[in-house]
Amino acid sequence: MFTFYKHNGKQISTMELRSLMKSEPLYIVGLDEDELNLAPLVAMAPKKIKMYGDDPSEPKTLTVINVFQEKVDFKAYHHFPFQHLLKKQQK
Repeated sequence: MFTFYKHNGKQISTMELRSLMKSEPLYIVGLDEDELNLAPLVAMAPKKIKMYGDDPSEPKTLTVINVFQEKVDFKAYHHFPFQHLLKKQQK
């Protein structure tokens, strides 16, 4: 499952994602309200998506890249700008 972050590095909670998804008619494009990878992105309709991971050919990642095409900027996980926040959350 993807983890979503705001511009300031704060993680977007599952409850916030579900609330956002309920405000958009995702059924029109065949997305289920329990789908928490692609559906939140469709609901947010971002101008730019920054993805961080180890493998851009991983199926879920590739789906996002294919759907959003030039809006996606994929970078290696070690470039994630909020590493310090992840370490605090793990404690």
